[in-house]
Amino acid sequence: MSYCELGEFALAVEPFKRALSLGPEFAEVYVTLGQVYGELGQKEKAVLAARDALRLDPNDPDACLLLGRALQESGTLLEAVAAYEKSIELKPGQLHALAYLGDAYLQLGRLEEAREILSHTSGVSLNDPKFQYFLAELYLKIGMREEASREHEALKRLDPSLAEAFARLLGSSPPRS
Repeated sequence: MSYCELGEFALAVEPFKRALSLGPEFAEVYVTLGQVYGELGQKEKAVLAARDALRLDPNDPDACLLLGRALQESGTLLEAVAAYEKSIELKPGQLHALAYLGDAYLQLGRLEEAREILSHTSGVSLNDPKFQYFLAELYLKIGMREEASREHEALKRLDPSLAEAFARLLGSSPPRS
């Protein structure tokens, strides 16, 4: 089992750096290192790793997604949107990129675009309770109450404690038009 699988992200950094010192031409190693930095809250390092990956492979949808997440978490929303859009262009239907793009649109106050993008994620499950919760929250924020309820049902099966937390959120939020 790897450090990442164990949630020991701080311990995962050095092995990835060593791997890059031996073979700096592998974009996927930069992507994984960037994901580790993201888990550690080191947004600037995640951005740099994503940019390094894209320098090696400008058409890597995972590197674009990583760049979008790191930029969004850093508050650089317009550049994040561009990265998500490129990721989706390179790999259509990518659920994470669609959801994060919808979230970025929501943060920018572009509600109709958020609704349009998030309509493509409705009813798709990754069996990832934290992501399902994230999607359910987004649906609720933009008034897609039926979709939020569907995600709540999925959460009941995947993680009852998250489902209970979301049920409280669902019950306290009035429907939007």
